[in-house]
Amino acid sequence: MLGRLGSKVLGATLRVLLGLGLAACALPSADLVGGAGPGGAGGQGGSDACPGAEAPLLLEPVADATLDENDLATPHGDELELKVRSGDLLQRALLRFDLGGLPTASIICRATLELTPVMPVSGPLEVGYHPVTTPWVEALVTWGTQADAYGAESAHVLLEHDRMAPYYADLTADARAMFAAPSANFGWLVKARSEAGAPLSTWVSARTGSSPPVLQILYSVP
Repeated sequence: MLGRLGSKVLGATLRVLLGLGLAACALPSADLVGGAGPGGAGGQGGSDACPGAEAPLLLEPVADATLDENDLATPHGDELELKVRSGDLLQRALLRFDLGGLPTASIICRATLELTPVMPVSGPLEVGYHPVTTPWVEALVTWGTQADAYGAESAHVLLEHDRMAPYYADLTADARAMFAAPSANFGWLVKARSEAGAPLSTWVSARTGSSPPVLQILYSVP
């Protein structure tokens, strides 16, 4: 227990230190897919230009959970992994971030979500990111209560077979909307784009796992 906690604190510290030097730098655009223009998310965050940018804000989820079609009424918010699966027994992942740490007048230039695999993907799998449309509680949420409460796809990423490096999705437009209306910030749902296809699955680290998801926000304050 102590070793895991120590590793998590050290990892978070390193990400913060690294983030201080990234205000004018692009994240790996090759991993970003979806929408028009480079960077995805409908092209809303394709440019890294951010005049007067502050040091990037690096956020870990305040809540996350897996929704499992095989366990319609069983919560899975206390696990170390988030799971996404297509095919016979579907799984979807939920994540929510608190944007309250941004100054009130902030302009979000770019918001990029990083997910890190903790198990090799069983085959090439495209996943889509969708804004969630209703509230949920990590300890209580289940497939039966939340599986279909999401909006249109904001971005998508191709997960490559056996790749264990982090993946990035540009969710700038969603983050702007969530920041503008905090009461409607219910986070994102991540699901296979083609759930009717072959049984394929991926596991990524949850917020309590070894490499928690990170939402990096590049912003400026007028």
